[in-house]
Amino acid sequence: MDAISVLEDRVAYLDVVKGLDIHSLVSIEDVVSYRSVIAKRLIQEDIKRQILPENLTGFSDIHDYMDGNMYLLDEQDAESRHASFYNWAELDVAEVINCFNRVIDNVDAWLVSQQGAVQ
Repeated sequence: MDAISVLEDRVAYLDVVKGLDIHSLVSIEDVVSYRSVIAKRLIQEDIKRQILPENLTGFSDIHDYMDGNMYLLDEQDAESRHASFYNWAELDVAEVINCFNRVIDNVDAWLVSQQGAVQ
């Protein structure tokens, strides 16, 4: 059986994200931090599953293997503000994009630091 991404395995996805307190997520800053942690955990899981290689040098490398943007939101949770910046009605499109870019920047910095630790 071929490995599947944690993004396609809802039980594994929920296991990866368990233990994080979503009740304290009240601001955009909180959700940027939360989505960054979630993205890192999901990427780590897909590296373990050998969906992604260990030698990612940045977020953009993920797109060589799959749609990396899927690590930035929980598309199965259509309502919750912690699931996606799209669920913040007060944000315009530019602000939503900015939030996603901030998460990408956090994940990118983390991936770069992981490669530095390996070398």
